[in-house]
Amino acid sequence: MSLRNLFLIFMSWGTGAAFGSDVITLHLDFGAAAVLPGTTVGFSGTITNNTSDYVYMNSIAVDGLPADLSVDTSPFLDGPYPLDPFDTSPDFTFFLVTTPNSYAGPFGALPTLVTILGGADPFITSDFSENPIGGTTVTVVVPNLNLVPEPSTALLFVAGLLLVVAARSKSGARGVRRCRVE
Repeated sequence: MSLRNLFLIFMSWGTGAAFGSDVITLHLDFGAAAVLPGTTVGFSGTITNNTSDYVYMNSIAVDGLPADLSVDTSPFLDGPYPLDPFDTSPDFTFFLVTTPNSYAGPFGALPTLVTILGGADPFITSDFSENPIGGTTVTVVVPNLNLVPEPSTALLFVAGLLLVVAARSKSGARGVRRCRVE
């Protein structure tokens, strides 16, 4: 192996490390959202370029959701391209999550990893890189609407108290009738 090839390998390792979460920062409008069965929720926010290079955001990966939930990443393609050095994008939709009416689970808080793929270049070129350049986590909450809620303790206490009062008043009314009859 030549010294030049060794240098190129070393430089590619350095470039790979630079494409970590420090290239861009995602600022989501909200970090968690509830998705009811049969509805769609959009996750939106802004992206800040933390470098002096132009950042090309070529795609988005959304990982960690069950297969029954539909994830549409096409709105991301309407976002800024490229993002200027040290600039923040306008607010735009990153992706949509849809829950079918027949969703069977899992329910509750589902942590989801969002990763922006692209590249950085000091010149305005058409960079079609697919390196991870930033990411964050969001929580998709799918409530289980099929559960029968348990009545609260206070409600049960009041209902029991009313039954006791009703039983005593009926018992007292019978006692009064007996007195009149005799």
